[in-house]
Amino acid sequence: MRHRSVVLLVALGACAPSVSTTTTAPSSLLAISAEELRLDLHAFAADSFAGREAGTSSAVRAARFLANRMSSLGIEPAGDSMYHQRVPLIRQSFGSDSRITVRTGQSTVPLGLGVDVVPLVNLGPGAPLPRRSATGDLFFAGYGMTTDSRNDFRGITDAGKVIVMLHGAPPGVTDTTARKRLESQEELGQRLGRAIQLQPVAIVLLM
Repeated sequence: MRHRSVVLLVALGACAPSVSTTTTAPSSLLAISAEELRLDLHAFAADSFAGREAGTSSAVRAARFLANRMSSLGIEPAGDSMYHQRVPLIRQSFGSDSRITVRTGQSTVPLGLGVDVVPLVNLGPGAPLPRRSATGDLFFAGYGMTTDSRNDFRGITDAGKVIVMLHGAPPGVTDTTARKRLESQEELGQRLGRAIQLQPVAIVLLM
């Protein structure tokens, strides 16, 4: 884990008028037309900025674009670096010695990080932090579904398993609405929640 200081936010300059009974917006702001706003929005949302992810060169270019536009409008900068405000970030990454393997008897099969397996380092607010090291017996839990007639977790009687689940809808589900629901991100979160309650050491989702 390393600390980096990168350009993340663009300060909206201190352009508020002084307190009085009447306020007047700067003339330069009043001069912005709907067409100019549309062009700026399309430019900022363009694929050339590649999503503007924090800590990337695309985010730096996007910040520079906004800074140039505010400068052209005469807005007074208020960041610690003119129109930019530097914010410290923490980036988590896997080290060169990180390994994920599957062992069957005396045979060990390595899985490629980012190719065969994409580890999740955070399951969201309220969820337990993922383990950095885990070993356990595999338990195949189908689609991780629990209904009146189906319980894919039946057979798990103790904690410490590596639960393996499929993402999506079972082949037998032909109703379009039902398939869409079972393939949704919301359903995926619910399956993870059901599995976490069984206290596994790891969860493997086959996408």
